[in-house]
Amino acid sequence: MPEESPTTSAEWTNHLDARFPREPLATLPTPLECLPNLTRHLGGPRIYIKRDDLTGLALGGDKPRKLAYLMADAKRLGADTVITGGSSQSNHVRLTGAACRKLGLRTVALCTADEHAANTGNLLLSRILGIEIQFHEVAGGDHWLLIPLMEAECDRLRSEGSRPYLIPISGSTTLSCLGYVRCAWELSDQFELSDITPTALYITSGTGSNLAALAVGFSVLERRLRMVGVNVNRAGAEAIEMAEKWRDETATLIGVACDIRLELEGRFVGPGYGEMITECAEAIRIFAETEGIFLDPVYTGKAAAGLIAHIREGRLTGDDTVVFVHTGGIPALFAYSEQLGVG
Repeated sequence: MPEESPTTSAEWTNHLDARFPREPLATLPTPLECLPNLTRHLGGPRIYIKRDDLTGLALGGDKPRKLAYLMADAKRLGADTVITGGSSQSNHVRLTGAACRKLGLRTVALCTADEHAANTGNLLLSRILGIEIQFHEVAGGDHWLLIPLMEAECDRLRSEGSRPYLIPISGSTTLSCLGYVRCAWELSDQFELSDITPTALYITSGTGSNLAALAVGFSVLERRLRMVGVNVNRAGAEAIEMAEKWRDETATLIGVACDIRLELEGRFVGPGYGEMITECAEAIRIFAETEGIFLDPVYTGKAAAGLIAHIREGRLTGDDTVVFVHTGGIPALFAYSEQLGVG
């Protein structure tokens, strides 16, 4: 008889684990918490927060869910060195280095020599982890311009006899998207336990991969809700096309279809990636002063700014229940004291 298709979150999780190995890097499940003070302050929907800032590894964040699959792949290929990159205050570099330390791998990170390359925040932690950091001047501080340099570094290491494994900036690959497919199933179980039926989910969107992967995970469980990503480095058609690409490729990887529409809010990118905006600084203060929760200045602060704007504009009302996914990044706060007006 043909094997029956999975239907529950537990069955889907077992099905995925049988096909795709992963390294257990995160402390899961992360909490799903109600934010009553923030809800009252904003006077709109009932707000919950998914605390992926509490994933455990090296001060937490979204990356351990993704790195779980990438590190298993690196081990499978016999890698001895991981090459990656990002901005000077990259959360991804910090967490990749920590994952490598747990697995006994060397880490080389190519980073932008930008205005935040001070020995604080993520950069300080990356140095404590012993990551071999190479700084590069790139036009406009655009860390995506590091990609050919990362590939060249891999070639150089191979010529010296090393076995490098390249993890792209942000760690976004179709394989790593499985981390947030699993997160959707984790959330679905928590919705059941909390007896809530969310109508919308908000999450930061850089590459759009986390948003897309969550949509795929909810889709296979036939759970429908608005999926809203708040852009931090690109907007418009480019952002939508990239997120939809991740959605479709991830669905194909696990052999399902996903037609959940992805919504992208692009008004809060500001001057560019990593650039502080007034709405972000306000959102950081509101979350801290109402709930004692810190957001970061690059990702979750801008995502919260989008959520707050939508509530104030009436796009979310008291009839809605919203889940805000906190993807971490707290160490970067220490590099933005002047922009936050607290220096």
